[in-house]
Amino acid sequence: MTPNELISQQYEKYKYHFRVGPLNGHDLATHQIEFLNDMGSELGWESFAVLVEDYIWTESLWDVYQEELGDDVTFWEQYPPETDNFTEIYDEIATTDADAVLEAVAHTGATSLVDWNRSQQPFGFGGVHMPMQSPSYYEQVDGNCEYAVGYTNVTPTSNRDRAKSFVNEYQSRHNGTSPIYTGYNSYDAVHVFAQAAKDAGTLDSDELVTTLEGISVAGTTGTIEFNGPDEEFPHDVKYGEEYVHPVYFQWREGEDGTGVQEVIWPDDQATGNYVEPDWL
Repeated sequence: MTPNELISQQYEKYKYHFRVGPLNGHDLATHQIEFLNDMGSELGWESFAVLVEDYIWTESLWDVYQEELGDDVTFWEQYPPETDNFTEIYDEIATTDADAVLEAVAHTGATSLVDWNRSQQPFGFGGVHMPMQSPSYYEQVDGNCEYAVGYTNVTPTSNRDRAKSFVNEYQSRHNGTSPIYTGYNSYDAVHVFAQAAKDAGTLDSDELVTTLEGISVAGTTGTIEFNGPDEEFPHDVKYGEEYVHPVYFQWREGEDGTGVQEVIWPDDQATGNYVEPDWL
Protein backbone atom coordinates (compact mmCIF):
# COMPACT_ATOMS: atom_id res chain seq x y z
CA MET A 1 0.00 0.00 0.00
CA THR A 2 1.38 3.43 -0.94
CA PRO A 3 1.70 6.30 1.54
CA ASN A 4 -1.05 8.30 -0.18
CA GLU A 5 -3.39 5.32 0.07
CA LEU A 6 -2.64 5.13 3.79
CA ILE A 7 -3.33 8.85 4.13
CA SER A 8 -6.68 8.40 2.38
CA GLN A 9 -7.70 5.55 4.64
CA GLN A 10 -6.17 6.61 7.97
CA TYR A 11 -5.61 10.33 7.70
CA GLU A 12 -4.93 11.13 11.37
CA LYS A 13 -2.27 8.44 11.61
CA TYR A 14 -0.47 9.06 8.32
CA LYS A 15 -1.12 12.75 7.57
CA TYR A 16 2.46 13.66 8.48
CA HIS A 17 3.83 12.15 5.26
CA PHE A 18 4.44 14.56 2.36
CA ARG A 19 6.14 13.60 -0.90
CA VAL A 20 8.28 16.37 -2.40
CA GLY A 21 9.53 14.04 -5.13
CA PRO A 22 10.14 12.21 -7.33
CA LEU A 23 6.70 12.02 -8.93
CA ASN A 24 4.54 9.02 -8.07
CA GLY A 25 4.23 6.22 -10.63
CA HIS A 26 0.94 7.42 -12.11
CA ASP A 27 2.29 10.91 -12.68
CA LEU A 28 5.59 9.56 -14.04
CA ALA A 29 3.70 7.64 -16.71
CA THR A 30 1.32 10.55 -17.40
CA HIS A 31 4.35 12.78 -17.92
CA GLN A 32 5.82 10.18 -20.26
CA ILE A 33 2.63 10.12 -22.34
CA GLU A 34 2.61 13.92 -22.45
CA PHE A 35 6.17 13.87 -23.77
CA LEU A 36 5.29 11.32 -26.45
CA ASN A 37 2.19 13.26 -27.51
CA ASP A 38 4.28 16.41 -27.95
CA MET A 39 7.50 14.90 -29.34
CA GLY A 40 6.65 11.48 -30.78
CA SER A 41 6.25 12.66 -34.38
CA GLU A 42 9.43 14.74 -34.24
CA LEU A 43 11.38 11.75 -32.93
CA GLY A 44 9.77 9.41 -35.47
CA TRP A 45 8.31 7.37 -32.63
CA GLU A 46 4.80 6.29 -33.62
CA SER A 47 4.84 2.68 -32.37
CA PHE A 48 6.35 1.28 -29.20
CA ALA A 49 7.61 -1.81 -27.46
CA VAL A 50 6.82 -1.41 -23.75
CA LEU A 51 9.48 -2.97 -21.54
CA VAL A 52 8.96 -2.79 -17.78
CA GLU A 53 10.84 -4.52 -14.96
CA ASP A 54 8.48 -6.60 -12.86
CA TYR A 55 8.59 -4.71 -9.56
CA ILE A 56 5.76 -3.23 -7.51
CA TRP A 57 6.86 0.33 -8.27
CA THR A 58 6.13 -0.14 -12.01
CA GLU A 59 2.54 -1.39 -11.60
CA SER A 60 0.91 2.04 -11.80
CA LEU A 61 3.03 2.98 -14.83
CA TRP A 62 2.03 -0.25 -16.56
CA ASP A 63 -1.64 0.55 -15.97
CA VAL A 64 -1.28 4.01 -17.53
CA TYR A 65 0.61 2.60 -20.55
CA GLN A 66 -2.13 0.07 -21.19
CA GLU A 67 -4.83 2.70 -20.89
CA GLU A 68 -3.16 5.44 -22.94
CA LEU A 69 -0.98 3.75 -25.57
CA GLY A 70 -3.30 0.98 -26.77
CA ASP A 71 -2.89 0.18 -30.47
CA ASP A 72 0.42 2.07 -30.67
CA VAL A 73 2.15 -0.77 -28.81
CA THR A 74 3.60 -3.67 -30.84
CA PHE A 75 5.12 -5.55 -27.91
CA TRP A 76 4.40 -5.78 -24.16
CA GLU A 77 6.80 -7.25 -21.62
CA GLN A 78 7.07 -7.25 -17.82
CA TYR A 79 10.39 -9.00 -17.50
CA PRO A 80 11.87 -10.73 -14.40
CA PRO A 81 14.27 -8.54 -12.37
CA GLU A 82 17.02 -11.15 -12.68
CA THR A 83 17.17 -10.67 -16.47
CA ASP A 84 20.82 -10.05 -17.36
CA ASN A 85 20.73 -10.30 -21.15
CA PHE A 86 18.23 -8.53 -23.40
CA THR A 87 19.40 -9.91 -26.76
CA GLU A 88 16.47 -12.29 -27.23
CA ILE A 89 13.94 -9.68 -26.11
CA TYR A 90 15.37 -7.09 -28.50
CA ASP A 91 15.50 -9.58 -31.35
CA GLU A 92 11.79 -10.24 -30.85
CA ILE A 93 11.02 -6.50 -30.63
CA ALA A 94 12.88 -5.93 -33.92
CA THR A 95 10.44 -8.25 -35.69
CA THR A 96 7.50 -6.06 -34.62
CA ASP A 97 8.85 -2.93 -36.38
CA ALA A 98 8.51 -0.83 -33.22
CA ASP A 99 9.98 2.66 -33.60
CA ALA A 100 11.23 2.74 -30.02
CA VAL A 101 11.47 0.83 -26.77
CA LEU A 102 9.60 2.59 -23.99
CA GLU A 103 11.04 1.57 -20.63
CA ALA A 104 10.27 1.88 -16.93
CA VAL A 105 13.33 0.49 -15.17
CA ALA A 106 15.56 1.08 -12.18
CA HIS A 107 17.44 -1.98 -10.88
CA THR A 108 18.04 -3.56 -14.31
CA GLY A 109 18.48 -0.36 -16.29
CA ALA A 110 22.19 -0.55 -17.07
CA THR A 111 21.98 -3.94 -18.78
CA SER A 112 18.93 -3.11 -20.87
CA LEU A 113 20.46 0.14 -22.12
CA VAL A 114 23.99 -1.09 -22.76
CA ASP A 115 22.66 -4.13 -24.65
CA TRP A 116 20.56 -1.80 -26.84
CA ASN A 117 23.46 0.51 -27.62
CA ARG A 118 26.19 -2.06 -28.20
CA SER A 119 24.03 -4.20 -30.48
CA GLN A 120 22.79 -1.10 -32.38
CA GLN A 121 19.18 -2.16 -32.36
CA PRO A 122 16.91 -0.88 -35.17
CA PHE A 123 14.75 1.25 -32.85
CA GLY A 124 15.09 4.16 -30.46
CA PHE A 125 15.29 3.92 -26.69
CA GLY A 126 13.63 6.06 -24.04
CA GLY A 127 11.54 6.29 -20.92
CA VAL A 128 11.78 6.29 -17.15
CA HIS A 129 15.28 4.91 -16.63
CA MET A 130 16.56 5.62 -13.14
CA PRO A 131 20.31 4.93 -13.59
CA MET A 132 20.47 7.13 -16.71
CA GLN A 133 19.54 10.16 -14.60
CA SER A 134 22.98 10.24 -12.96
CA PRO A 135 25.10 13.09 -14.38
CA SER A 136 28.09 10.74 -14.45
CA TYR A 137 26.27 7.85 -16.14
CA TYR A 138 27.89 8.36 -19.56
CA GLU A 139 31.31 7.71 -18.06
CA GLN A 140 30.02 4.84 -15.91
CA VAL A 141 28.92 2.88 -18.99
CA ASP A 142 31.76 4.01 -21.29
CA GLY A 143 29.42 6.02 -23.50
CA ASN A 144 27.07 3.12 -24.14
CA CYS A 145 24.06 5.27 -23.31
CA GLU A 146 24.63 7.69 -26.20
CA TYR A 147 21.40 8.62 -28.04
CA ALA A 148 19.16 7.19 -25.30
CA VAL A 149 16.33 9.42 -24.09
CA GLY A 150 15.45 9.66 -20.41
CA TYR A 151 13.41 11.48 -17.79
CA THR A 152 14.82 13.41 -14.88
CA ASN A 153 13.83 16.15 -12.44
CA VAL A 154 16.51 18.61 -13.51
CA THR A 155 19.83 18.50 -15.38
CA PRO A 156 22.95 20.52 -14.50
CA THR A 157 22.19 22.77 -17.48
CA SER A 158 18.74 23.76 -16.17
CA ASN A 159 17.61 27.36 -16.71
CA ARG A 160 15.47 27.43 -13.56
CA ASP A 161 16.89 30.06 -11.19
CA ARG A 162 16.66 27.95 -8.02
CA ALA A 163 18.15 24.95 -9.82
CA LYS A 164 21.06 26.94 -11.25
CA SER A 165 22.00 28.39 -7.86
CA PHE A 166 21.80 24.96 -6.21
CA VAL A 167 23.93 23.29 -8.92
CA ASN A 168 26.56 26.02 -8.80
CA GLU A 169 26.84 25.79 -5.01
CA TYR A 170 26.87 21.98 -5.07
CA GLN A 171 29.60 21.87 -7.70
CA SER A 172 31.72 24.38 -5.78
CA ARG A 173 31.60 22.11 -2.72
CA HIS A 174 32.06 18.78 -4.51
CA ASN A 175 34.93 19.30 -6.96
CA GLY A 176 32.69 20.11 -9.91
CA THR A 177 30.43 17.07 -9.67
CA SER A 178 26.68 17.56 -10.04
CA PRO A 179 23.84 16.27 -7.83
CA ILE A 180 21.86 13.18 -8.77
CA TYR A 181 18.12 13.52 -9.34
CA THR A 182 17.15 12.88 -5.71
CA GLY A 183 19.55 15.61 -4.61
CA TYR A 184 17.17 18.21 -6.04
CA ASN A 185 14.24 16.66 -4.17
CA SER A 186 16.19 16.60 -0.91
CA TYR A 187 17.24 20.22 -1.31
CA ASP A 188 13.66 21.25 -2.06
CA ALA A 189 12.31 19.24 0.89
CA VAL A 190 14.56 21.09 3.33
CA HIS A 191 13.45 24.47 1.95
CA VAL A 192 9.77 23.48 1.98
CA PHE A 193 9.98 22.36 5.61
CA ALA A 194 11.88 25.51 6.61
CA GLN A 195 9.28 27.69 4.92
CA ALA A 196 6.44 25.80 6.59
CA ALA A 197 8.05 26.18 10.01
CA LYS A 198 8.54 29.90 9.39
CA ASP A 199 4.95 30.39 8.17
CA ALA A 200 3.47 28.36 11.04
CA GLY A 201 5.72 29.92 13.65
CA THR A 202 6.05 26.54 15.33
CA LEU A 203 7.45 23.04 14.98
CA ASP A 204 4.25 21.46 16.25
CA SER A 205 3.57 18.55 13.89
CA ASP A 206 -0.19 19.01 13.57
CA GLU A 207 0.12 22.72 12.83
CA LEU A 208 2.84 22.01 10.28
CA VAL A 209 0.56 19.57 8.47
CA THR A 210 -2.05 22.29 8.02
CA THR A 211 0.59 24.73 6.79
CA LEU A 212 2.14 22.23 4.37
CA GLU A 213 -1.27 21.42 2.88
CA GLY A 214 -1.50 25.04 1.73
CA ILE A 215 2.14 25.87 1.02
CA SER A 216 3.65 27.00 -2.28
CA VAL A 217 7.43 27.15 -2.69
CA ALA A 218 9.59 27.82 -5.76
CA GLY A 219 11.92 24.82 -5.89
CA THR A 220 14.61 23.43 -8.17
CA THR A 221 12.05 21.10 -9.77
CA GLY A 222 9.27 23.67 -10.17
CA THR A 223 6.63 25.18 -7.91
CA ILE A 224 6.04 22.79 -5.04
CA GLU A 225 2.51 22.39 -3.75
CA PHE A 226 0.81 19.28 -2.38
CA ASN A 227 -2.40 17.50 -3.28
CA GLY A 228 -5.09 17.96 -0.65
CA PRO A 229 -6.24 15.15 1.65
CA ASP A 230 -9.37 14.54 -0.42
CA GLU A 231 -7.59 14.37 -3.78
CA GLU A 232 -6.53 11.19 -5.59
CA PHE A 233 -2.93 11.25 -4.37
CA PRO A 234 -3.06 13.09 -1.02
CA HIS A 235 0.12 14.85 0.08
CA ASP A 236 2.00 13.93 -3.10
CA VAL A 237 3.63 16.86 -4.90
CA LYS A 238 1.39 18.36 -7.57
CA TYR A 239 2.31 17.53 -11.16
CA GLY A 240 1.81 19.88 -14.11
CA GLU A 241 3.36 22.70 -16.12
CA GLU A 242 2.63 25.19 -13.35
CA TYR A 243 3.88 22.87 -10.62
CA VAL A 244 6.56 20.15 -10.80
CA HIS A 245 7.21 19.36 -14.45
CA PRO A 246 10.36 17.28 -15.13
CA VAL A 247 12.34 17.19 -18.36
CA TYR A 248 13.29 14.66 -21.00
CA PHE A 249 16.90 14.62 -22.14
CA GLN A 250 19.13 12.73 -24.55
CA TRP A 251 22.62 11.51 -23.74
CA ARG A 252 25.11 12.86 -26.26
CA GLU A 253 28.86 13.10 -26.55
CA GLY A 254 30.18 16.58 -25.90
CA GLU A 255 33.03 18.35 -27.67
CA ASP A 256 35.50 17.17 -25.03
CA GLY A 257 34.39 13.55 -25.31
CA THR A 258 32.40 13.52 -22.09
CA GLY A 259 28.67 12.89 -21.90
CA VAL A 260 26.09 15.67 -21.93
CA GLN A 261 22.43 15.45 -20.89
CA GLU A 262 20.86 17.61 -23.62
CA VAL A 263 17.32 18.54 -22.61
CA ILE A 264 14.96 18.05 -25.56
CA TRP A 265 11.60 18.66 -23.84
CA PRO A 266 9.74 20.76 -22.82
CA ASP A 267 10.62 23.56 -25.21
CA ASP A 268 11.14 26.17 -22.49
CA GLN A 269 13.79 23.96 -20.85
CA ALA A 270 15.40 22.58 -24.02
CA THR A 271 19.15 22.88 -24.58
CA GLY A 272 19.22 20.95 -27.85
CA ASN A 273 17.27 18.88 -30.36
CA TYR A 274 16.86 15.12 -30.59
CA VAL A 275 19.53 13.37 -32.66
CA GLU A 276 18.77 9.97 -34.18
CA PRO A 277 21.30 7.21 -33.42
CA ASP A 278 23.96 7.21 -36.13
CA TRP A 279 23.27 3.54 -36.96
CA LEU A 280 19.59 4.15 -37.85
